[in-house]
Amino acid sequence: MSDDSRKQIVEWLASRNHSADEIEQIMARLDQYEAEVVRASIFDSVDTGQFDIEAIIRDALETDDQSDAADGSD
Repeated sequence: MSDDSRKQIVEWLASRNHSADEIEQIMARLDQYEAEVVRASIFDSVDTGQFDIEAIIRDALETDDQSDAADGSD
């Protein structure tokens, strides 16, 4: 969620007279929900062939190998 979106939601919740603690709880739940939705969306995209998870895996492992080589680790 963008900083702008967060700010708007926090302001909206405050305008509904939610306390700072309530807003913090609500925002934490929204963050959790957002992560779940993104994860589900990624797997849906993999299933439909719109997202190449193998390319992401290769990229991640190459990046890890390169950082190991740079610091002398194997």
